[in-house]
Amino acid sequence: MGTNEDQGNDNPMRTIRLYCDNLQTDTVVLDETEGHHLCKVLRLGPGNGVELFDGDGTCAEGTIETADRRGIRVRIAGRRYQPQRIDHRIVLAVSMPKGQRFEQVIEQATELGVDRIVPVVFERTVKQASGPSALERYRKIMISACKQCGRNRLPQMDLPLGLEECLERIRHDFPHPAMLFGGFSSRVIPLCDWPMSDSDTAFFIGPEGGLNEAETKTLRDAGAIEVRLCDTVLRIETAAAACSAILCAKRDSRC
Repeated sequence: MGTNEDQGNDNPMRTIRLYCDNLQTDTVVLDETEGHHLCKVLRLGPGNGVELFDGDGTCAEGTIETADRRGIRVRIAGRRYQPQRIDHRIVLAVSMPKGQRFEQVIEQATELGVDRIVPVVFERTVKQASGPSALERYRKIMISACKQCGRNRLPQMDLPLGLEECLERIRHDFPHPAMLFGGFSSRVIPLCDWPMSDSDTAFFIGPEGGLNEAETKTLRDAGAIEVRLCDTVLRIETAAAACSAILCAKRDSRC
């Protein structure tokens, strides 16, 4: 399925979605990145309608007033607000794969509807860049994914945490969460057969090479349920996308 931007500028039914971090005034000015995309890539100008979102649940319809070297000014015609989800939230606690593959995890989890992404450092996790600059890059990926999929609220993104710290954070922020992790033992149940609870759900994707015995015991002792997707061993980004798709579909079909 193509994106809105794939449909060509002569299609009057398409919606151009752009990010703006403040939609509370009658007129907003887009930043340089969004302005360049609007004028140079989409080739739109004064009089064209756009849809703006702020990543915190607000979406606004607007019309471009001016487009010049001083910036892109958009007059807001109306706003909608999507409240933050307070139940049935889905948390992806995932080992960071190498390089750009983690960016793929973030993009797909955002498009599918995951509410929070927590990078977890397991024993076999490959060391990745972290800190404010990395978080800003990941935020840009989430914004781009939201433009494409029509989502108005960005997932919450944490700095990398160790497994024990991650479990503590999840139990603090989510009351009585259901917790899942992937495995192949005799205790495993198919994820598709797992009866989704009425609480929030956190699922743990381990590193390539798998969880060690201590990490598996830690998750089981915390009440996490061992599940499987299929009989094959999956890459991190494949497992993350598959789990996100199944759980978000289960959640959205009942809400």
